Parts: sequence; C-alpha cells; structure tokens
Amino acid sequence: MTKGTQQPPFSIRLSPELMERLEAAAKADMRSVSNEIAKRLHLSFETPKEALRDQFAMAALPAILEGSWPDLMLSPSQKLSPIENSAKFAYEVADAMLRARGQ
Repeated sequence: MTKGTQQPPFSIRLSPELMERLEAAAKADMRSVSNEIAKRLHLSFETPKEALRDQFAMAALPAILEGSWPDLMLSPSQKLSPIENSAKFAYEVADAMLRARGQ
C-alpha cells in the first residue's frame, strides 16, 4: 500500500501480559500499539545479516560515545552532528566485524 492509504483493520488475540508489554514499548517509543506491532513484525523479516550488523553497531556504540576509540579512527563529517558521526562510525565498525567473520 502507498503511504497515506487507509489500511483495513486486522484483529489479533493477545494475552493480557503481551498486550501490557506492547503498550509499554509503544509508550516508550511514543508510538501507537498498532505501529509498535507493525515495527516488530517488520523487524522479524530482516535478514540475519542486517540484524547482526545492528547488533555489532549497538555493541560498538557505547565505547565510541565514551571516547574509548583513538582519535585517529574517527574522521568526522562536517555535515553530521557528533551523535550522527558516532552512529556512522558504529556501523563502519560493524561492517568491519562482518568482513572479519567472512560474511
């Protein structure tokens, strides 16, 4: 469907516990429960390589943000904020890790 097109309603039965968890996650991300479910379903279709790349980037990011990486490794872009540069570098590290694994 194209963006802005009204989607037909879809019903699903969920346990109260699962619904509570979805509501909490949706509230934390400031989205509707419907959007939270759609996001999670979408993520479940990612290829394992995409998910692994995200996991590697998330693992590298704390060290990058706390400044544990040598300054020479960072080549900041003048067009990006420091946070965006850090995120970009985290994915560069993730890509290097995937190459090292032979993926």
